[in-house]
Amino acid sequence: MITSQLARPITLYRANTPRYAYTPLSGAGAAKAGGRFNRPGIEALYLALELETAVAEYQQMLPHLPPLMLCSYVAELGPLVDVGVPLISVQKVTLRDFLYPFDYIGKI
Repeated sequence: MITSQLARPITLYRANTPRYAYTPLSGAGAAKAGGRFNRPGIEALYLALELETAVAEYQQMLPHLPPLMLCSYVAELGPLVDVGVPLISVQKVTLRDFLYPFDYIGKI
């Protein structure tokens, strides 16, 4: 397993739905439908290293930017698992396997 250490302290960003503005540390919105890294019913707090990334994740594929509340968090994090390209190449999994999971599943 490859780990990375981010600078300490680090500022992280999140674009929040106004409905959850009163609980900026809640992952309740992510729990409603689930997300990339959490199942429905499991709260998750999705944070970004850059403000622009947080806004882009919030907007997704919508043609307009919905109302939002921008939050910044200062955190001191321990080592993080690095799931970047070096780990993918070590495991001999290509990015295409992540983009087309049904093709990959069919190979199993």
